[in-house]
Amino acid sequence: MRIDSRRAYRLTKGNEDMSPAWSPDGRRIAFTRRAKGNDIYMVPYRGGSVSRLTRTRGVNELNLSWSRSGLAFSASRGDAPGDLFVMNANGSGRRQVTSTPEANEWGVDWSPDRTELAFTDLARKGLFTVRPDGSNRREFKLPEGSGSEL
Repeated sequence: MRIDSRRAYRLTKGNEDMSPAWSPDGRRIAFTRRAKGNDIYMVPYRGGSVSRLTRTRGVNELNLSWSRSGLAFSASRGDAPGDLFVMNANGSGRRQVTSTPEANEWGVDWSPDRTELAFTDLARKGLFTVRPDGSNRREFKLPEGSGSEL
């Protein structure tokens, strides 16, 4: 939607496109398309040719987050818990950041300096950070009796 006109226009023809994320330069939007799993695609912000970035049959790739370093996202196979992944903005260099079968990691976002990822573990009900190489995983715990829940 253009803010000055308040008129919406369609960027994609997919009925099940979801989880959009703006590129840092504002020129592209990455999103997940639900078709035989959930692969990641990209489209120019004004519409146009859609590019497919991943081909991971049967894997759900969701919760995209951009940085100048590339994309971070959660991925899971079927009903399995999600782990974190990163890749370059063109879809190359995909690598797994976390491998924690007892966790269910979602809602990933880059730190402002792009040195860490913040995410929620739905299984442990906690907020965590980790470096994009998988090192320095830390949990942030709420004080006992704070009354806050995730």
